[in-house]
Parts: sequence; structure tokens; C-alpha cells
Amino acid sequence: MPTPPVWAAPCRLTISTMPVKFWQRAAALAAWVAVWQLAAVSLGHGGLFLATPIQTLQALAQLAPTAVFWQRIVFSALRILTGFLLAVLGGLLLGALGGRRLEHTLANFCTGLGLAQKGIRATIQDERSRVTYVLPGEERVYPKEAFFYVSVFPLEGRAAGVCEHGSFYELEDAELTVGYPLGVSNEYAAGSDRMTISTREGALVVIETLAD
Repeated sequence: MPTPPVWAAPCRLTISTMPVKFWQRAAALAAWVAVWQLAAVSLGHGGLFLATPIQTLQALAQLAPTAVFWQRIVFSALRILTGFLLAVLGGLLLGALGGRRLEHTLANFCTGLGLAQKGIRATIQDERSRVTYVLPGEERVYPKEAFFYVSVFPLEGRAAGVCEHGSFYELEDAELTVGYPLGVSNEYAAGSDRMTISTREGALVVIETLAD
């Protein structure tokens, strides 16, 4: 039987790790507790600025049986989780406009509408434009700020009873459809410092853009 070439021979990858013994873990923990104790004693003032390990355990033993302690733990955890989720969501929405793929931008417009329909006020913004939403039965005020153009599109295909006041081309009980972009590239009326936009049926996506 011929001998197989070296490259065809099976090989086995073995990863060896040295187990960490219990006493090593305990020694490391004890060292950090000692550092904690020394820091607390150095600061002094009876633990006003930094409590010692013993003071911390005593306070924990007193608070742990109380309901208020656990309520605050749960409340703090929920605040941290909410902040994390909002940060992730904001990063996704803001970062999405930085790419070069148009379908991703459109997908994020749709995602923002879905969030708005669930009661979460969503805003997508890049260096030139800001995107917000107006839901049926809602009226939103848009201060002029630094934006010059304001475009309104019926993201669900059709919107009826659309009103725009304070704009150069005002709308009153208008109907917008995706096949005829009537609301594109409007401007603030002369002397107007705000624009109000409302819709009776169908959600609107409002895009504010800086001047060219």
C-alpha cells in the first residue's frame, strides 16, 4: 500500500490549558480586598468617601431583606438596559445613512415608521438632512432652524387630509400618493419661522434638508 503524501496525512489540533487552582483564585480575590481595605483606610473619614469591605457587607446585610432595596436594583437594571437598547437603536439608524446602499436607507425609513407606530419617536439624521414622521391624526410643528427645504412623502402609499401651513406652497386637505410627489422640495414661507404638518389618513415621512 503506497504511503500517502505528507499534505494528505490527517492532523489533530490539541489545545492545552493550565487549570487555575482554587487557591490561586482565592489569593487574587484576597489581594483585591486588601487593596480595597487599604484605600478606604487611607481616605479615612469613617468610610464617608469609600466604605471598607466590612462596612459594605454590614450595609448589604441590613438592606437585602427590604423590598425597597430590590426595587431599586430592578429599576437601575431597567434604566441601564433601556439606555443600552436606545444607544444601539440610535447607532443603527444614524449609521445607516452613512453607507452607499440605497436599499438600506429605504429600509431604515421603514424601520423608523414602524417605531413611530409603536409610540417610539424616531429621528434619522445625517450631516445634511433630518427625517421624522407624522402619523394620522397628528400635527407636528417644525421650527425653521438651519433647514431650508422640507419634503413630505406618503410612506404607506397614500395620505389624505394633508395640511402644510407656514410653507411657501401650502397644502389644505390635500391627497398625496407615491406616484405623484406633490410634497417634494417645499420651503418656508417668507417671514415664517415654523411649519405645521398634519395628516388625517396615512403616515408621512418628513425630510428637512439644508440649503444647497
